[in-house]
Amino acid sequence: MGKKYLVIIDPTSYGVDLIKACNKLGIEVFGVFCYIDSLNEVKHLAPNLVYAKQADVSQWLEFLPPVEDIVGVTAGCELAMEKAATLANIVQKGRYNSVDTVLACRNKGLMRQRLQENKLSVPKFRIVNDKSKIEEAVAEIGFPLIIKPIDQGGSIHVRLVNNSSELEESIDLIERRGFLDYFPGKSKMQYPNSGAFIIEEVMTGPEFSVDSFTVNGETVFSCVTEKVTTGAPLFIETAHYTPTLNYTSIENELIGFVNNVISALGVQQGATHCEVMYTDEGPKVVEIAARNAGDNITKLINNAFGVNLFEATVLNAIGHDPDLKIKKRNASAIKFLSMQKEGIVESLELDKRELSQSAHVSEFCLNVEKGQKVRPLKTIFDRLGYIICTGRTPSEATENLEDAFSGINIAIC
Repeated sequence: MGKKYLVIIDPTSYGVDLIKACNKLGIEVFGVFCYIDSLNEVKHLAPNLVYAKQADVSQWLEFLPPVEDIVGVTAGCELAMEKAATLANIVQKGRYNSVDTVLACRNKGLMRQRLQENKLSVPKFRIVNDKSKIEEAVAEIGFPLIIKPIDQGGSIHVRLVNNSSELEESIDLIERRGFLDYFPGKSKMQYPNSGAFIIEEVMTGPEFSVDSFTVNGETVFSCVTEKVTTGAPLFIETAHYTPTLNYTSIENELIGFVNNVISALGVQQGATHCEVMYTDEGPKVVEIAARNAGDNITKLINNAFGVNLFEATVLNAIGHDPDLKIKKRNASAIKFLSMQKEGIVESLELDKRELSQSAHVSEFCLNVEKGQKVRPLKTIFDRLGYIICTGRTPSEATENLEDAFSGINIAIC
């Protein structure tokens, strides 16, 4: 019998961890790069990697393994979700969501409309596809307001705007630049940027991520992560705590709310990552994606609960029931390294050996060196690294994280 393959579309970002999970489980990978060119970064992990330059996914069958040798399809990054769903529905192997469901989770306008139809709380919003409708939309929402592209990722161009001048500047940026314009690696197939956007009311309250896993229409695992951001106007994430540091009493309410969101959007299979704000009126959806979380939150979940969502994603994609039982109840936290002002790194003090030997540091990545140009956080790509720590409780994990960061001293000029 020949080899059987899990096809992973654009295995970058958390897709690298999916490849590692496949290698651990003894599952062959066939990787297809269409939006993000990181083939050279992962070729040591998977020998079967190709570029797809055709926009029509049905044409990919010409270079993929025979359909009978494909056991499933999954996406390796946010931007590949629609392509992966389309291919999965063509080959009909393993477990997968409908293209309609994935579109509703990717397009923030469709998402809000569907949730509103199901009487689930979302911020007051207007979708703007036509510039002639801007004044009418602004009159309904009012300043200050939040603007965000409907079809990009990575919180790119999500911004609080206070007046018409800031709004015009934000719209111009959304129309000119998409997610991949900030990404260091690209392929020849560009991710489409419609230039359409949402404007919505400003919500206030603590923000959370609810990460869940659904198998055959039943959500069998969920947990809540507390989020820390830079705040207005750009809201870039700076830290995450799993479980929550300060909000244990509302975790079940958040999970119940998100389970209803998952059902309303028609998610039948796999991981979902839902961002929720707990307002004075209760939880409201910021957005949801039918994928594993970014920002290494999936690793925090494994540290805290012993649940490996990368392995679960792989197994479910090929039609096997994953093990999603909670095996421990600890805590884990991540903090990102960033600078408060622009400049050139003049001196750098950090002990990577000490970090690597610490019992509380589960992982670190520090991409900063003397002479490097740095700037304050404007996008997620301005972060200079991260440290992940563990502990018996969220407070202990956070204390360990702060201790680890106390050994980093960067001077800029």
